[in-house]
Amino acid sequence: MADKMLSHFYRGQFVAHTTTRQDGPIVLGCNGSEASIRAITAASRLAGGPADVILVCAIRAPSPPPRPTRLHDALKAEAYLLTDRATVDEVLRRSTEVALVAGLRPLAALYLHGDPVRVLLSTAERYQSPTIIAGMSGQSPSRLVRRLARRLPSDVALIATDGTTHLRSRRVSTTRMRNQAKAWRAVHRPASA
Repeated sequence: MADKMLSHFYRGQFVAHTTTRQDGPIVLGCNGSEASIRAITAASRLAGGPADVILVCAIRAPSPPPRPTRLHDALKAEAYLLTDRATVDEVLRRSTEVALVAGLRPLAALYLHGDPVRVLLSTAERYQSPTIIAGMSGQSPSRLVRRLARRLPSDVALIATDGTTHLRSRRVSTTRMRNQAKAWRAVHRPASA
């Protein structure tokens, strides 16, 4: 049923998936959501087996350290658990564990300050990554993923996945706009047993 809704939404722009290039690591955006965890587990299937990955968590703006409270006093040595840094470390730890279980080889788990689109683009450029994989929680890519698709260089593939359906951005020519636009196509991979 999901395939029917997607084919209607994307007007049948589906083509067979070719495996991702492996001349660099895959950049995986992770934010601790279930969608990003499903994207990490799907990355192994999309790559066609074990692959090198860079896990990236983008933080918009660092918040000032919290004022000490009674809870800080009660936790004493473990009061660091109340900081933003501890939350990000937990997201990256969980993402790394999921990647290892999925058969991926995490080369780095990074948290970087800035706009998530800029952070993912700069990480892909820095590590010469051929592919960026991001999670999606609905039937279509989020606004952030669409912004990323618009700014992506032509030699980097972007795959948005909910764990079962994989959509790859691609450039298409439109007659009305007379320029390049992004469209999404489904990536079909047989489910591994």
